Amino acid sequence: MSSFNDDALLNGQFALQKIDDLLNRVDGVVNRWPRLYKNSYGERLYKLLADMEELCITAAKKYHKKTTLQELDIKNAQVRIHIRRIAKTTFTDKRGEKRGLITPGQHEEWVLLNIEIGRIIGGWLKQQAERKRNQQRKRRWPQRQLRKEPHRS
Repeated sequence: MSSFNDDALLNGQFALQKIDDLLNRVDGVVNRWPRLYKNSYGERLYKLLADMEELCITAAKKYHKKTTLQELDIKNAQVRIHIRRIAKTTFTDKRGEKRGLITPGQHEEWVLLNIEIGRIIGGWLKQQAERKRNQQRKRRWPQRQLRKEPHRS
């Protein structure tokens, strides 16, 4: 059986791997965007994902993880909204045709990775809550103390 800290590191590694997968997918697409969108939407998305990586490492190393995990969850929600905005954005290419920044297939792939990251974070938060409940139970029900011997006079 692994210790709690090992479980946290494992969760952190899972989340980091998924964030890295999403970053790799994004990287291949953003480089082909027009400069305006690359420097605005692309940079913002890179910044959010870099922040998520930092928070993930921080949460894996901290003892009290709840606030860090909540911040990570907030960043994940911001990434979700940003991906939605990117999917709706269109531009006119050099041939005069309207195109989207990402294809519906890319949008689906990014959203699925984002959902998977959210599930890992949610499981990690749930694990923390369960750990806290177990600690409170131990404090509430102390072990039975031995009876004192009656006082003899």
